[in-house]
Amino acid sequence: MAFIMNSTLHVVPVDPTGVPTESPVQLTEHAADMPSWGGDSRTILYVSNGKLRTIQVDGTGGKNIPFDLTWKQAVPKGRTIIHAGGLWDGISPTIYENVDIVIVGNRIKEVRPHQAPARGDSFVDASNLTVMPGLWDPHVHPRLKDAMGPLMAILAGVWDHIGYFGWQRSLSHRFPQGSAGSQEHGWATTIQRRTDLRGSACVL
Repeated sequence: MAFIMNSTLHVVPVDPTGVPTESPVQLTEHAADMPSWGGDSRTILYVSNGKLRTIQVDGTGGKNIPFDLTWKQAVPKGRTIIHAGGLWDGISPTIYENVDIVIVGNRIKEVRPHQAPARGDSFVDASNLTVMPGLWDPHVHPRLKDAMGPLMAILAGVWDHIGYFGWQRSLSHRFPQGSAGSQEHGWATTIQRRTDLRGSACVL
């Protein structure tokens, strides 16, 4: 598993369930972010100080990757109305029924009771469906407080949730409930959540 700890790139062996089996190894001295494995499972691609870099899993072969990419967000014109049979906004425990999601350009402007769309509006009929946020989070911060050893530090990385919960299981194995470790070196986790409708959304 590759992850960011203390702003530098680290790797740690894990078992098939995602639980670490050894202590982490630091690969970089410079700041690193957004690690991603190469197809050979030996190369790690990451971002450092605005540059794209790669390094081998053993810490050798670090180099910059030149790229000349330009990108501009495509913003559609006009207004789109999504008629949702049900809407869960990710915040309220209530599912709102028979509402319109009004999108201007690429932004949700309002959610209103359903009404007939105006002439010129693009219309999406989701009246038999439930609309909800995409429920994805690419940035997770497991946080350990006052713990011991290389594994016991603040972890900040771009992990998938499987990796995160695998690490959580590992910590629960190392500090069983009621043990001295769990009492003296308690830990807490924080997951950043984007629960509004300004991000991606999915239709069920």
